[in-house]
Amino acid sequence: MVSEQVDTLFEAAADQQPLLEAHRQLFQLGLSKMRPGAQLRDVVEEVDLWGRANGFNPATHIQGCGFGDDGPLVRDHALDAQTRDIQLVEGAAIIWKPVVSGPDGMPFQRGGPVLITASGPELLSRPMDLLPS
Repeated sequence: MVSEQVDTLFEAAADQQPLLEAHRQLFQLGLSKMRPGAQLRDVVEEVDLWGRANGFNPATHIQGCGFGDDGPLVRDHALDAQTRDIQLVEGAAIIWKPVVSGPDGMPFQRGGPVLITASGPELLSRPMDLLPS
């Protein structure tokens, strides 16, 4: 599989390992909140709280999964109350790409498409470990 080959091409510098591990945790935390009936605010607020409590600057990026212009585009810094109240529904497909920055401001972002199912989120592709976007 191509993504597995790309994953092996990149090795993170030792000083970037904490940032990458924080991203892995933020990614899984946000993913765990994506269930039918959950509001987008549930994802955004949980990721923000965890990131800041652990010394990182997190940012949320969620968008529709389609041709790239599917709404809503959710970025926590520009998230209005109406968008925060959007509920995830079974069968929805979204792109989940959280961003985390360390104390030096260097950002790391990765993610992929997620299908919201009755039993919880299903990641539709394997995010590429260690490949910043």
